[in-house]
Amino acid sequence: CSTPTFVISSDSEEEDYGEDDHEDEEEEEEEASSRENEEEKKAERMLKIMKEKIPAAMTIYGYELDIVLLDYFRENVMEKEENALLKAAEDWVSGHYDILILGWEVKDKRQAYIRDMEEGGRWPGENKWEKEEVASELEAQVLAHLMEELLLECC
Repeated sequence: CSTPTFVISSDSEEEDYGEDDHEDEEEEEEEASSRENEEEKKAERMLKIMKEKIPAAMTIYGYELDIVLLDYFRENVMEKEENALLKAAEDWVSGHYDILILGWEVKDKRQAYIRDMEEGGRWPGENKWEKEEVASELEAQVLAHLMEELLLECC
């Protein structure tokens, strides 16, 4: 009689462990969601501060600038100090971005990089995989053409 009781209680304990795991997962999801909400609120608050600091620039560039700044704040809000982020964003919007680019390896190309990014929205070298894909396709086409010519001459 005692053996079946033990088995039954063992099953119920296993169910409890499953519920605990599920509760832990829910808690982790809630914490992650809470962090994301906190990051979003901080980013939006910093965007609001930027709009108050430099309203003329924000009006000139409009919604696109809002999106860029909000993305910048979202990505960096947990890693950097709020005042440093605001200063960097203000300098960038005002055109004083020399301080922001001191870490770039090629000092001579900084202005060109910035101009290219502002005009096309892309970093240099961003299309490396596209170039490699085009080169390999071109290589295959040339090789196929040369093989075809060789076979025609031989036969």
